[in-house]
Amino acid sequence: MGGDPLLKLIAVDWFKVDKSIDRIALHPKSLVQSGVGKKLPFILVINLQVVMGNKCGPECRIQQKIQWNIELIFQKQND
Repeated sequence: MGGDPLLKLIAVDWFKVDKSIDRIALHPKSLVQSGVGKKLPFILVINLQVVMGNKCGPECRIQQKIQWNIELIFQKQND
């Protein structure tokens, strides 16, 4: 059997945005930029960019897209 996981999920930041944001960990509202986040010795951030179109038929002239940036923040497990 496998051992204990190396990382644990400590936070998820979920942003609804107008356009995709790269380097989401640098966003001022990210946990990484908070006082708590800056004290962590090691973290891994995974940024998922999700784009969804609306369900509008051919009669629609404007297709709106909803975009989400999801930031998964992991910390090293205690030894």
